[in-house]
Formats: sequence, C-alpha cells, structure tokens
Amino acid sequence: MIGSHASRMVGDISDHGVATPAPDNDASIQETLAPGDPVRVQTANLKWWLKWWQAVRALLAAQFEPAEDQNVRRNALVVFSIRVMSAALLFVSQIILARWIGASGYGLYVALWSAVLVAGGLAHLGLSTAMMRLVPHYRAAQDFPHLRGVLMGGRLIAFGGGLTAAAVGGAALWFSNYAGSPGFAWAAVLALACLPAYALTEAQDGLGRGQGWTLEAIAPPYILRPTLILLGAASVYALSFPATAVTAMACALTATWLTAIVQSALVHRRILETVPAGPAAFAFPMWLKVSLPLLAVSGSELVLQNADVLLLTALRPPEEVGIYYAAAKTTCLALFVHYAVGSAYSGRFATAGALGDRDGLARLAREAVWWTFWPSLGVTVAVLTAGPFLLGLFGKDFQGAYPAMFILSAGLMARAATGPSEFILNMLGHQRDCARSFAIAAAVSICLNLALIPFFGTFGAAAATACAFATASGLNWRTARRKLGLNLFVFARDLHSDVPGPLIPVSSGGPLSATLLRTGDFRTAANSAGVQRTPSAAAVPNSAAPETTRQAITFDIVRDEAAFDALQPDWDRLYAAASGTPQPFMSFTWNRHWLRHYHAGQSHPMGVQLAVVVGRRAGRAAVIWPLATKRMAGMTYLYWMGQPVSQYGDVLVEQSDDTPRLLQDSWDVIVSHLAPDVITLRKVRADAAVAALLKVKCAEPVRTEQAPFACTGGVMPFSVFDERYSAKARKNRRRLLRRLEEQGTVEFVHLSGGLEAIALVKQAIEFKQAWLDGRGLLSAAVHDQRFERFFVAACEGATEPPCCLVSALKLNGKPCAVMVSAVGRDRLCGHIFAYDLEHEKAGAGVLLLEECLRYSVAKGFAVFDLMAPGDAYKFDWCEQHVEVHDWALASSLRGNMFTRLYLSHMRDRVKHTAKLLPAPVRRILRRVVQRGSVPGAAVQGAAVEPAAAQITPLTELIPG
Repeated sequence: MIGSHASRMVGDISDHGVATPAPDNDASIQETLAPGDPVRVQTANLKWWLKWWQAVRALLAAQFEPAEDQNVRRNALVVFSIRVMSAALLFVSQIILARWIGASGYGLYVALWSAVLVAGGLAHLGLSTAMMRLVPHYRAAQDFPHLRGVLMGGRLIAFGGGLTAAAVGGAALWFSNYAGSPGFAWAAVLALACLPAYALTEAQDGLGRGQGWTLEAIAPPYILRPTLILLGAASVYALSFPATAVTAMACALTATWLTAIVQSALVHRRILETVPAGPAAFAFPMWLKVSLPLLAVSGSELVLQNADVLLLTALRPPEEVGIYYAAAKTTCLALFVHYAVGSAYSGRFATAGALGDRDGLARLAREAVWWTFWPSLGVTVAVLTAGPFLLGLFGKDFQGAYPAMFILSAGLMARAATGPSEFILNMLGHQRDCARSFAIAAAVSICLNLALIPFFGTFGAAAATACAFATASGLNWRTARRKLGLNLFVFARDLHSDVPGPLIPVSSGGPLSATLLRTGDFRTAANSAGVQRTPSAAAVPNSAAPETTRQAITFDIVRDEAAFDALQPDWDRLYAAASGTPQPFMSFTWNRHWLRHYHAGQSHPMGVQLAVVVGRRAGRAAVIWPLATKRMAGMTYLYWMGQPVSQYGDVLVEQSDDTPRLLQDSWDVIVSHLAPDVITLRKVRADAAVAALLKVKCAEPVRTEQAPFACTGGVMPFSVFDERYSAKARKNRRRLLRRLEEQGTVEFVHLSGGLEAIALVKQAIEFKQAWLDGRGLLSAAVHDQRFERFFVAACEGATEPPCCLVSALKLNGKPCAVMVSAVGRDRLCGHIFAYDLEHEKAGAGVLLLEECLRYSVAKGFAVFDLMAPGDAYKFDWCEQHVEVHDWALASSLRGNMFTRLYLSHMRDRVKHTAKLLPAPVRRILRRVVQRGSVPGAAVQGAAVEPAAAQITPLTELIPG
C-alpha cells in the first residue's frame, strides 16, 4: 500500500504543480509478454519494488530541474527542517524548565506564556498573514511607495498593538485580586512585557514568508528564541538564581526581545537590499480590511489551541496546569505531520483549483489525507507507547497525566482523519467557511472546558479539546463535501462526493444552463466554466417529445460580463415591449454602467457576483431577472443589480397567459441554484411585474415608502399644466426668480452628454456631499468613489448613448443647483438633486425643480417622477404617488434571524437613533463611513500602466 501511494504521488508532481500521469512500467513490460509466459508472474511479483524505484528515480531527476524549481523545493525543505528543529528545542526546553522550577512554577509559567501566544497572536491585527499577500502584490505591481509603507507601517502597527495589549493587560492586573500576589504579579508583568516584541516578531515572520526570506525572518523565532531560553535557563541555574516562574519568565522575556531585535536587523538589511529608497505611502484602512478577516481565522485557531490551558489556569491549581501542559504538548507532536503535509500540498491545491482540474484535485486531496492520517497514527502510537517515559522526563509528578494523552490523541486522530482540510478550503477560496468552522470549534472548546474542568480537571480539559478538534474537522469535512464535492474522510471509498459543486469561486465564467420542464422539474443541460455538473439524460427536449416537453423553458444564470453583454438584443426587446411602467433603471445601458463600475470583474471585497437569471423559450428570452449576490458575515445575499444607484427594481418578462407560471418557475430556479440565505429586493413599486409574486411567496415588506410623481401628459403647454398649482405658489416662484436675477445673469441648461455635463455631475455630487456633511448625515453610497464614476459614465455619452439628463441653474455662469435625472422610455426620474448651500435661501432648488418640470412637459414625457422617499417638498409638486416596498425573504435559519431582527426592526431604529445624535458625533461617524468606502474600479477606457496591467486589483486580496 505504501509503495502504491508513493508512486501515485510522484506521478502527480510536475514542474509547476499540475497533475500529470506517471508512466506505468509494469503495463509496458507486460504488453511484450505472451499470455502464458511465466515471466509475467515474476513481473507481477516485482510490482511493489518497481513503484519504489519510480519514486526514487523521480527524486533523483528533480535534482536536475531548473534552478527556480530547485530553489522552491529547497526553501520548503529548509522551512520544514526549521520547524522540526524548533519542535525538538521547545520539547527539550520545556523538560528542563519543568524539572528546574517544579510542577507548580511550571504551570504558572506555561499559563502566562499561553496568554502571550494568544494576545501576541491577536495584537498584530492579522498583519502577519496579510503581509504575505500585500507585500508580493505591491512588489509585483512596482508600487514601491505602498510597498515601503506596508513594510514600515505594518511592523509599527504590530508593535503598537503589542504595546496596547500590554497596557490593557497591566491595567487589568492592577485592578485584579492577583495584584497582591508578588509571585504571580511579577511573572505576569514580565509576560506582558513580551507582547510588543512577540507581536513584532509575528508580523516579520509573515513578511519573511511572503518574500522567501527564510533564514532572516523565520529562523529567529523558531530557532533563536528557544535556544536563548535554554541558554538563559542554564545561565540562571549556574548562577544559583531562585527556581521560580518569575525567573523562567525573565528568561523568556530576554529571549523574546533579543529575537525581535536580531530578526528586525536581518529583515531591515534585506529590505534595504531589495527595495529602492523613496517616499512611503500608508493605506491603513485597506491594510486593515485585508488583515482583520484573516485575524478571525488565526484568532479562532489560537483560542482552539490554548483555551484548555488558559481556562485550566483559572479553575485549577498551577501544578495541575503544568502537568496537563506537558501531556498536551507531548501528544501534539503528531500535529507536525498535519501542518507539514498541508504546507507541502497548499500550492498544488491552488493550482488544481485554478485550472478546474477536479480529478487532479481529488487525487491530491486523497494523497494529502492519506499522508496525514497514517503517519499521524504512527506518531501517535509511538508517543502513547513512550508516554510514561516522555512524561517522566518532565518529572515524576507528571506521569499522572498519561491517561489524558489517550483522550487528546482521539481528538488529534479525528482531525487527521480528514487530512489538511483547512488548507484545502483556504486555497480554494472558502476561507470564510474555514474561519466559521474554527470559530464554532473554539466556542465548543470554551463551553466544554468551563463545564468539564470543575468536575474532571485535566481529563475534562482533554475531553473538551478533543471534542473541539473533532468539531473543526467535521465542519470542514461537511463544507468540502457540500461546496467542493470532495469527501475528505480517510476511509471513504470514493473521494468524489455525490453533491458536486464548483472547485473555486471563479471571477468569470459562462452561464449555468439548465432545463425546467412544465412540471417544475429542474435538470442540468450543460456544464459551465464556473459550475461543473454531470449532464442529465434527456435534458433538452426534441421535436418528437410530448407537448409538455416541447414547451420546456431553458434557464441560464449569467455570471460574467461577456455573457451579460451578449444579452443586449434580448434585454432591449423585453424592455421595449414591457407593459405597465418600465423604469429607466431597467434599461440595458443603465445596468451595463453598473456592471462596469460596481461589479468590476467581481473584485469587490464583499464578494459581489453577477447572477442574472434568463429564461428562454425556443431560444428566445422570455424572462430576465437582473440580480447579483454577495457574501458577507457568513451569509449569501441576493438583491437587484443596480444597487445603490438604481431606485426601482423589477423583472423583465413577456406578457402572456402563462406569465405567472413563468415567474414562478424562474423563482424556483433562483432559490434552488443560487441558494441565498437572504433575498432582499429593494425599491419594488406596487405596480411592478414581480410585486404579485413576492406577495404569493410570503415575502416580508421590511420598509414601505411613497414615491411622488406628476403626470405631465406630454401634450399640454406648461402654462396650462402650471394652473394646477396655487396662485400663491406661482407668485412665490416668480419673486424668487426676480431676486436671483438681481444678483446677476440667471441661466437654465439641460445637457445630455458632453464635457460640461460631466462637470455638472461632479458639481452635483460635491453639493450633495457638502449638504450631508453639514448635517452630519451618513451616506456611504454618495461618498463612495464609484458613485461619481457611475454617473459620469452614464452622462458622458462617449461610447454609447447617455442615459441621464443633467439640468442646472447657473448664476453668472456658476452652477447654483443641479439635478441629474434618469431618462426612461416615457418618464423622467429626478435622481440627484443638490444645490449650493450659499444659495439655499435664494430658492435655487425650487426654481430648478420648476424648470425640470417645464422641460418634462415640453419634451413630451408622460411622467415626471421624484421617486422615494416621499419628502414633503416633493408633494408640493406631485399630486400622485405609488407605494414602494423593500421585500425580504429568508431561506435559512440565520437568514430568517437576520430578516426578523435586523431588517424588520433594528435597521430603522438604528438610523433613527443616528439622526438624534449631536451633529459633531454624526460628523465623526460620517468620516468613518467615508474612510471605509471602497474605491471603485478604474473608469472604462482609462490608461493602464503596462507594468500593472496583469496585476490583480488590491481589493481582491480581501477575503470573500
């Protein structure tokens, strides 16, 4: 069995990590033999050693590969060797410290050092892992200012986070009951003093991993620090210092700071050698957006690994903590197999996923699971066999923890049974699911430790940790089975799951084609680049099929921009033929502008992805749902594409007798194949085509507003239309115009495209932002750079007809008020309305509204729509209104909780409370929102530097 797996592994290795088949020498030999040849039997008996020879030959051939490949393997071998040496040094140092200071002192020492590991691992705010992504990105893009900034600022943040954690811990110690215990207090103070240096070391460790600086960044914390602890312990023992936890912690403090200093000097030297001198740019908000989600993963894993020791410290005597720690660390020697295999296979998982090689990924996963479980089992058996001897090295008091090693071993084997599942999920784009698994496992560990330790002591801690390991393993196995179609259990007969799914969340791909029969049966008809499924038999009906089959409707889920552009003829046809009230926000041009600026190649940090559902009857589009999805807070949200710039949402559908059935069938496709946790369809008018379906589906209207509009008729002169307003209102508007004309020349302009229209759009947004800022109001959409870029493109008219009208009132050539309106088939929708605050009392806004209404009547628009919300000033102009609902529908338990608690109740109350805050507080919150807004993608047609043309946008580094 070992020989078989060895040959298969070597056969799957190519120069770039891509799976390639190994030649079967046995088969080639046997083909030359006659069926009855006795030599055939000899060849079969030699099969096991021939496979071993293939493995040896491949290893020898690897020495003659290109220098770059040899360097990659050499670095991987060096890192693994450093980890093994570090494990040996740590094990020896723990034995010496335990024998020197005794079980009680050792228990206090390991408790405080575990706290240093957790607090120091969180103090750098996830930058240890984030720098592995940020630094290579900036270097590849030749963005040296940001590279210098992250090299300096990232380390400063880590060091400052360590100082902050130490200060908070010192304050907590001062006010705690332990402040009066000199032994504990001094040891805790020394432990807190380790935090800044430890956090800095962790950040530079991640920096070194991202750059391949193995000896400079990785060797100091793994080799130098345990060596210095050993030398320090030997020195204080030779000098006859007291054998206490305070002395041991002093050795750890000295070793930690010396390691940080040496590592900093080595890393700084490499930076000077590889990064040219120059100014530094600091993008702290972007760095934190990259690092904080990663902090959740590392933080959960730190809690999972150290919760037992920390809670045991709080609930049991120190000597019991030390005894348990020795047993736990001895048992966890088997984890090195887990991390070694995961590190070795990570790049190959990512390569197979990127290439869409499902069979290659299945082979790699099976090998990784096999090489994780069986060697881990061997190491565990060896450790348990030598357990009494190994624990005896710590001291005779430690052998009482031997039974706990069996409990911990059960948890470790449960984790090994699914192989390096967290590496597989992280490399294939499911890091959020992995983070959720570790967070749940950490919560299980904390709860079980609190419940079991008071009654069972170290055995309770061991049981809680084992259950937490098994929980993490089981959740990762479930995620891999559901989302990757991989059964990672070591004893599974077939690694392919019966629930296939996409290998990796891709950024582009073709549509997912499927067939929905009139009976409601949904069957897969074809594969796609983004989703791989086995074709179903008889999926596409033919002419000889029964009548019900001939009327089948094929549904496509469009996921990329190219497939969206191909929809334009069908989209325009459905939009032109739509009955009722077709809105300008439903036009193809409007949504294409949104796609270019808010979808941006699926690079949004929240995981925005196009999901346009198209239903075709006989190859002709009959229904189009303009939708998008995003992942946030562990849930999938489905909403109208066009948010936040579109003000109405609806579905384009042919009007026929079976329209309700067509909407019902397409809704079933959306729910079953997009599988959202929450469906939020905002700004749906009461007369929209989809409104009746949402009521039937029992969707909840979480918000209801009024959208005022005026029926201009399009045939009467404005003087006749103006008679509907009171004489007092007309007189007041004439008075405002005279007063404004006294200040200079008053001019009204209406532009559709051109440079002046672009300048007025920017001016309108500037007016709007100033108005919001003056009142301390929060509007993340308006302050987002993509908002301005979208409307500039919609008004420019350079490559396609503009879909917006820009109206302005100018005083002496300077804009005083601007309105940007969306132009529909027979309606004009006032979208952005803003004015210069200097002319607020002069009535510039009132005069511009009158002019826009006059323009709407003159140009023959049937409706002048001021849209939701129904503010009082809008009803001064509009005599009618339509209700607009925000609909929400949950399809999972957590989605239902989100809908019921937040959307239905908390959201409006939070906004109402924010409006009640003092203006200075609102302004501070507004600045926070503005800084957190995501810069949009580059404007279409903008020049791109050749060196950066192939670089992934930085926003893609943020996990989704």
